[in-house]
Amino acid sequence: MPLGDTITLAAARSEGLDYGRIRLWGSVSFIVASIASGAALASSSGERVLPLVLGASTLVLLACLHIPSTRPVKGAARTTGIDLVAGDTSFSIFILAVSALQASHQVYYGFGTLYWRSLGLSDTTIGWLWAEGVLAEILLFWQGQRLLARLGPIGLMVLGGIAGIMRWSLAGADEALTLLWLRSPRLDW
Repeated sequence: MPLGDTITLAAARSEGLDYGRIRLWGSVSFIVASIASGAALASSSGERVLPLVLGASTLVLLACLHIPSTRPVKGAARTTGIDLVAGDTSFSIFILAVSALQASHQVYYGFGTLYWRSLGLSDTTIGWLWAEGVLAEILLFWQGQRLLARLGPIGLMVLGGIAGIMRWSLAGADEALTLLWLRSPRLDW
């Protein structure tokens, strides 16, 4: 999936397209898959999980195979870009900041479902919690160019960091479903 995102980003850049508007359809697909997975898990003892995962993975692979590729860069020009950013202190700070933000969110991704199950929430409800989080991602992709123009990359990272702080500050505060909706994965943009 990251390779598919990279190819799509390169194609959007070379064709002058709005990446966010293209990428939001992947998020819409995730919502459908999340709700369907929750419903499938809730209605079975788990025997449908493997075919569901294999089917979804096959669809992702087929979609990635049909993404228009960009022309490969050959020769010395291929490493010139890497050489430029490798020695850039600002780029290194950017990578560290993004890594810290993503690491914070990964814990939530990895253990969110387990935590929600420990609260006694059904798989269907958990599917809806994940879907609700991605809905905010879709809104971000839809308005991405405007937000980027207004806040800039650093401003968007600060916003994501503040949202992460809010999420973790609320994480153990209450187990009520209404508060779970407020701190679901949508806060990581």
